[in-house]
Amino acid sequence: MTSLKQAVQSGRFVVTAVLSSSDGYESQQFMQQANALRGWVTAIQIREDPLRHRQLSVLATAAILERSGIDPIPEISEGDRNRIALMSDLLGLRALGVTSLLIGGQKVSHHTTGPVAMVTLVEALNEEESVTAEEEFLIGIRTDIHSVEAEADSGTLVACANAGARFVQMQPCLDLDALRKSIGYLVENRLTWDYAVLVGVAIMTSVEKARRLLTRESGCVIPQGLIERLQSADDALSVCQ
Repeated sequence: MTSLKQAVQSGRFVVTAVLSSSDGYESQQFMQQANALRGWVTAIQIREDPLRHRQLSVLATAAILERSGIDPIPEISEGDRNRIALMSDLLGLRALGVTSLLIGGQKVSHHTTGPVAMVTLVEALNEEESVTAEEEFLIGIRTDIHSVEAEADSGTLVACANAGARFVQMQPCLDLDALRKSIGYLVENRLTWDYAVLVGVAIMTSVEKARRLLTRESGCVIPQGLIERLQSADDALSVCQ
């Protein structure tokens, strides 16, 4: 299989997916989704959800996907972990053969030093003498169209790139004009020289899903006009086709 890391390093267009999950998520459930996506995506993102009381650990999910021949992109956030716990998880992911990860939690600017410190921690593992180029993590960070200019102007995006981050995961945005402006700003400021950019897209199957996404995903953008169309549609799925 071609991993996200290989695809990004070669400059290829990539498509990733995020598994939808629920409380008490079982491996059988998410493998049904993963197998349906097999061959259609480069890799599958594994998200941490602080609002969920019960969820399969990121390491366990990554191990199951890796064992099944699917490239995982686990999300790692500081949360309530101390440095020792973070290092333990990172070493575990490396031992599993995971080659890409996403610095999670809130968007990049939520804690100014948070993402930079996390990227620095992961990059320190990459730079250990015993680590081969194949074992190094491709590091990603999250942002959204509302924050790109502020994070670029404040130097946060540059600081993360200098620390070792190599791709940006944008929060879902269904406003093409706003997205075009945001990506244009990254290009104009030459941040695409440092980062590959993964644009977040969400398929809206109901107005309830749209509202839930806006509530749960900080920085997600769904135009009010689309929500109104979903609300009045007989077949909500046809609105997005």
